[in-house]
Amino acid sequence: MQSLRALLPTLLLTSLTLATPALAQVPAAQPAQLPLPAPQAAPVPVPVALPAHVGRRHSTPADLQAIQQVTDDFRTALRQHDARGLSALLLNNRILFSSPASPQRVRQTRAEVDLQADGVAGYGAIDFLRFVASAKQTIEERFHNLQITQDGHLAWVQFDFEFIEDGRVENHGVEVWQMLKTADERWKILSVLWSSHGAPR
Repeated sequence: MQSLRALLPTLLLTSLTLATPALAQVPAAQPAQLPLPAPQAAPVPVPVALPAHVGRRHSTPADLQAIQQVTDDFRTALRQHDARGLSALLLNNRILFSSPASPQRVRQTRAEVDLQADGVAGYGAIDFLRFVASAKQTIEERFHNLQITQDGHLAWVQFDFEFIEDGRVENHGVEVWQMLKTADERWKILSVLWSSHGAPR
């Protein structure tokens, strides 16, 4: 009995030593992870039906053909230096006929010459007709991607253009006409505006 009591401390120490690795292998408790919220899809826009009258244009094949003829007559008169023929296609010689200057050019003009400058020529049609009548070189304007939109007695003509002098492209850009059907049932050019990019590079 005496020897058993003497062995008890040794037995307890051995038991604790053997149990320590097992205790060390117990993983530490991990904090609970909450599930991430599911991504929400972007709302799909619901198409809005336009009223039936939106986009409806009052147009006839005869009018579209007459407008097309004006564009053909314009180019023919230009090639023939026929200023009078060109003037007959315009509503009058006071129509807006201009390639507006850039904002930078307008600021420069205001600083140097005219405080009221807006970059839009006042009598561009007259100047153009005079140029056509007096030009010694061959002149031509080519229209590309021509589009005609008619709505009743008004129409819009838009195209990419090349202006050619002596066989060389001297200017190009986008040109837009407004056209008006007059009381005598003729289509006339009401305004002409174009961008100018000079000779292509």
